Amino acid sequence: MCAARNPLPHGPRAPAFCPYGAPGPAHGARRLWKLRLDSCRLVELENRILGLEREGDLPGEMIPYYYFKYLRRKQAFQLVPIFHHNVMDIVSLACLTAVVPFAFRTPEDTSLRHGADLVGTGALAGAGRAL
Repeated sequence: MCAARNPLPHGPRAPAFCPYGAPGPAHGARRLWKLRLDSCRLVELENRILGLEREGDLPGEMIPYYYFKYLRRKQAFQLVPIFHHNVMDIVSLACLTAVVPFAFRTPEDTSLRHGADLVGTGALAGAGRAL
């Protein structure tokens, strides 16, 4: 999987292309639901598609702060909230990866009922990214 972003202003940048041919596990979910949802951030997909709401999670924008705090103090416990956040991301991505293929079942067998979701399914399949 390609690195999608880098919070460090002068660190290495993600490649302009993905050498493995896949932009990442959330890509299919974002393409599928982008017409219906205002935002396809992972936290929004968790809430609107999976029906989950994170509690006690470190917001992603705080991760660099916690990491640099760890670098200054050399206290490993400073990394625990980051690891927890990453585990939550991985579990959510796994759940979304399991949900997306259901969009490609017959209309009677799919749980998609919103017209924009059906259009998203067509666009995703038409782009050659069907699972």
